[in-house]
Amino acid sequence: MYCGHCGSEVPAASPFCRDCGAPIENSKDAVLGTPEGQMYPLLAAANLLRIRRQWDDATAKCIEVLRKYPNNASAHSLLGDIYRDQGMLRDAIEWYKLALELDSSSRSDRVKLDRLVDQLYAKSGGKGKEEPAPKATLKRSLQEWLELTQLNRPVGISMVVVVLVLFIGLLGAIAYQRTGPPPGSSKGLHMDIRPARHPAMNAPVLLPEAGSQPARPPQVQPTPPPAPSTSYAEQEHSLLARLRSHSAAAARPYTVDWLALDPRDNSLLVTLTLPWVASLQETRANLATASVALLRAALEAHSQLTAFRVRVFAPLSPQAGAKPELAFIGELTASRLTGLGANPPAPQEAEGAFADSWWHPLLRTSP
Repeated sequence: MYCGHCGSEVPAASPFCRDCGAPIENSKDAVLGTPEGQMYPLLAAANLLRIRRQWDDATAKCIEVLRKYPNNASAHSLLGDIYRDQGMLRDAIEWYKLALELDSSSRSDRVKLDRLVDQLYAKSGGKGKEEPAPKATLKRSLQEWLELTQLNRPVGISMVVVVLVLFIGLLGAIAYQRTGPPPGSSKGLHMDIRPARHPAMNAPVLLPEAGSQPARPPQVQPTPPPAPSTSYAEQEHSLLARLRSHSAAAARPYTVDWLALDPRDNSLLVTLTLPWVASLQETRANLATASVALLRAALEAHSQLTAFRVRVFAPLSPQAGAKPELAFIGELTASRLTGLGANPPAPQEAEGAFADSWWHPLLRTSP
């Protein structure tokens, strides 16, 4: 099924177009009569403003929808389109990810996200590209070697056979040296009784029979490395309990929702929810300073940490019952964290400490 307004493919069970927000004709009357259906004219108007390249007005329409319905996947997807059309690929990727978290069945958002990730990778000059699998690397190296030596297939197979024969012969020689001649051979029917001088005692000794095996020294089993005192799950549980205790004692208490330790680079991923402060500007300042204070407590409890990534949710409206929205994402290294002076630091210093940070549009334009 396809949308009659923009021509995009729409899932059969969806009453609305995920690209422009317009209702599908066969369910238009039933949907527009619902309270949530009143938002789709706003999304259609926002999409029209996007097409006209009126970015601020289009963003404002989407924000208006999200204030009433913060879990609307279509509004998140349309915001991704708005930032994509402006060339702001990282922001668009975040919005598409949020849309997929709300509706994982959206094929159009998945395609858009994959395309932007490929574009961002191309712009970065191939940085961070994964190495090929060992099997593929070995196959490619063998092909390059055959091309360089200009060997055809029969010659290559012959060389492999020769190498295998030589290898088997080498294994046989090693086995013969260790076990001696087989029983019944002429070399195994007599004993060599020629005296030999021991280097230490200078006394004659009898050499063992040529066919007998010398006594082997006992093999010492390697000592296994000591098991870690606690598992990563126990460390995460202990760190979460400590950070929640720290957050409850803060001047403005907040909630530590989730955290995870990454053993590959000793990094910490943490998600927290902060309350609304008097204004958007003060809310933004509180996000930065509270995040720095929390990460300092995490580094104090787990000194091996080298990097942090934080996701902060907060209500962006003073209205009662306003739901928290994704307000901030930032990354911070342990060295940068320890280099901050005051405790707590000034809001501007705390914001500048984070790298590759992302702010909700309302917080970017806050007075």
